[in-house]
Amino acid sequence: MSIVLTCNQTGLIDTRMSTILDLAPSPDYRRDKTLFMLTWGGEHSLWRSLNGGAGWQRVFVSALPGIDSLSMVSLPPGYGDGGRVVFLAGVKSGHPAIWKSSDNGQLFHYQGAAPRAIDTWAVAGDDTLFLAGYDGDSGLIYLTTDSGQSYTSGTEVGGQPVSSIALSPDYASDGTILVGNINGWVYHSSDRGVSFAPLPPEAAMPPLTGSLAVAFDPDAASHGTAYAASDTPGKGIYRLAIGDATAWEEIDSPAGAMFGQVAVSAGGTLYAASFKADGGLERSLNPGSSSAPVFETVTQGLEAGATLNKLWLVEGRLWSIDTTNTSLMTLSDSLSAPVTLTSPDDRAKGVGTPDGDAVSDVELDWESLSGATEYQWQLDDDPDLDAASALFEDSTGASSEELDDLAPATKYYWRVRVIKPLLSRWSETWSFTTAAEGEITAPELISPEDDTIEVDIRPLFQWSTVAGAEGYELIVFREEPGDDPVILRVGEYNLPDNIWECNINLDYETNYYWKVRAVTGETHSDWSKPAVFTTRAESSPSWGVVASSQVPSPPPEAEPDPGNPTPPPPATPHRPDYLLAVLITSVIGLSVVVTVLAIRLRRRLP
Repeated sequence: MSIVLTCNQTGLIDTRMSTILDLAPSPDYRRDKTLFMLTWGGEHSLWRSLNGGAGWQRVFVSALPGIDSLSMVSLPPGYGDGGRVVFLAGVKSGHPAIWKSSDNGQLFHYQGAAPRAIDTWAVAGDDTLFLAGYDGDSGLIYLTTDSGQSYTSGTEVGGQPVSSIALSPDYASDGTILVGNINGWVYHSSDRGVSFAPLPPEAAMPPLTGSLAVAFDPDAASHGTAYAASDTPGKGIYRLAIGDATAWEEIDSPAGAMFGQVAVSAGGTLYAASFKADGGLERSLNPGSSSAPVFETVTQGLEAGATLNKLWLVEGRLWSIDTTNTSLMTLSDSLSAPVTLTSPDDRAKGVGTPDGDAVSDVELDWESLSGATEYQWQLDDDPDLDAASALFEDSTGASSEELDDLAPATKYYWRVRVIKPLLSRWSETWSFTTAAEGEITAPELISPEDDTIEVDIRPLFQWSTVAGAEGYELIVFREEPGDDPVILRVGEYNLPDNIWECNINLDYETNYYWKVRAVTGETHSDWSKPAVFTTRAESSPSWGVVASSQVPSPPPEAEPDPGNPTPPPPATPHRPDYLLAVLITSVIGLSVVVTVLAIRLRRRLP
């Protein structure tokens, strides 16, 4: 049986919204900005936004015939990837029910009655759902692979109602599921829900307390870490290595926090929403760390007394419901990414300016991260920055730091992270070697840039100036470095400045590699990193008009001005001169003809 229902209302006209019940952000939100929101305000309404929440359209409502209530909305993992399936859960004519839309919420089809009241669910695909119900004695997990037309008989998972279901990030291949219940138990299935076992397997009593929210680590397939968060005040967030650990380990327990939802990003950042007033959002960049993970509490932007219920995460953007203020809150965590270093290049040599027993003019540069207000940098001659106390360490609001008093001819290691308003991950650790006394640094190539095409066959070469350099040597190769040079300006033929215009024609449509080094006295810098450019194609030959046989038209005669009755002066007469020239040419031609005839007649006379 399939019943089609549809309702569209633009805006929030004549609509009371006293409670936000559920949310379903698109897995492809970054591209399509799609959200579905379920609300209550005298009736249940499903809203759709295609612009990130700036505008909403009502697409389904419980006021339609036979619908008692709506409770949950969810999208499959493949939503946006060629499909636009939306699932709704609720009650129809007194029975738990599922509705499905295959056209992004335009039309909903009633799929039939669910086996029991739906406590929670997880959507695994366009047709596959796991539903949790309770029969009075046991929590039960039901599976449907035809969008709710039929169900399995139900698998028992403990003696209490289920509070959360989490599918492995690799569920399609490993079939692994986590289930938490309202009495401190966590269950694990590796056979797509056919059977469940408690975590840890040896547990005879509930290993945790309260209603639990569960989540997988993104690398669960490799090391099988599970997370659980409790709504019991003062109890916190826990982790367990599936198959290895024999007990849950508490990794965070803010005073009085009550966690209703936990989520872990693909990059490994853990978030947990607290519905304690002003409890905010717990955030850890390293929840799986072998040492104690670092947690931060995020409250920026929340109103006083905010209580966060539920949590959704898509590619670094989070949503939660502030139930105190009936607000849908969102947070873009741009600081969960690591800082990107830019200069000095990794493993660069000859960095800085030697001055006696110290090196100055070393500048560390990195790309700024959106939202960052303060950075921490570390520099050491020991590559193990985690274990060693850094020789140099400080913070700055800028995305660079200039250093002095470094040791000459020394290899240094450095890294950067954001520390305000939140922590970011550390950047990669890069290294550079400072210049030795009397050593000069290699220039940086400016033009032609690496991989430039359509370069003129007489390029203008330019590179950075080097302090202390007396000249520069330039080599240009065809095709690959190491070939016979096309240009060799070295030794006594070196160039005095950091710019030189090629004085020979290079070949058309040819790759050339070039490099430069600085020289002073008897010493020189390392060669710069070679850059490649491609010369332009030769212009195709074509005929051009030098002169035309067309006689230009005479200029048009001026038209009289209606406001001025005086007629314009006559145009300059050109025709008489032209006729005189024709007449003279004709007379000369006629004279030549008469002369020729006279000569021929004379020869015939005796």
